Amino acid sequence: DDCLTLNEITTALSSVQQSYQGFLFDLIGCDACLMGSYEAAVQLAPYGHCFVASQELEPSLGWAYDGWIGALTDDPEMDNLTLGQAIADAYYQACLADNPNDYLCLSVVDLTQIKALNDEMEAFSAYLSAALENGELNTVSRARRRMYSFGEFCDSASDMVDLKALINAYQAFA
Repeated sequence: DDCLTLNEITTALSSVQQSYQGFLFDLIGCDACLMGSYEAAVQLAPYGHCFVASQELEPSLGWAYDGWIGALTDDPEMDNLTLGQAIADAYYQACLADNPNDYLCLSVVDLTQIKALNDEMEAFSAYLSAALENGELNTVSRARRRMYSFGEFCDSASDMVDLKALINAYQAFA
């Protein structure tokens, strides 16, 4: 009955990097619900090249390991993003074969691009902070109300939203 926290994960990855200077994982993957967040990607970026995770709740069967391990066996030289895509493809195929009505989400993130995204997010956050300070709470609130929260189709919505959808919704009201 103990959840693995993002802090515990980054502490373990930091320990590996301290033991093996300059070491980066080719791919960091989370076969768990609600791990594919911007915050997780920012925290994991110093430890790897590629991140595969779901922003949404995952069906109980999780990743289809036999599908993507077979692809890696067939092409052991595949690059990180191609492996991530193979994981996502096998996941979707297995989940849809099990239940074609499942809501599925699995992202492949190039962690080498997170610094640039983080810089843009800092600017957007400063813009939102200024908007709130200038009395635009209703504008920000209306934009947020239009967002789907991941995990929403069960009783425990996470209040995580799609970043691009949030930016687009805010622009519609700004």
